[in-house]
Amino acid sequence: MANVNVSISMPEKMKVFVDESVSSGQFGNVSEYFRHLVRLDSERQESKRAAQASMPETSA
Repeated sequence: MANVNVSISMPEKMKVFVDESVSSGQFGNVSEYFRHLVRLDSERQESKRAAQASMPETSA
């Protein structure tokens, strides 16, 4: 899968938090940090869809 560049804007306070997460060694770089966030959100949404699909439909 080819990588693409994405540019985002954020408040300085958020940038400091991201930089601290990278500096602490939790992530190798800023891109890894954001890829991690996207994976987490993707997994969360998939779990939510699966849970909704397994619920029986009710009629109101």
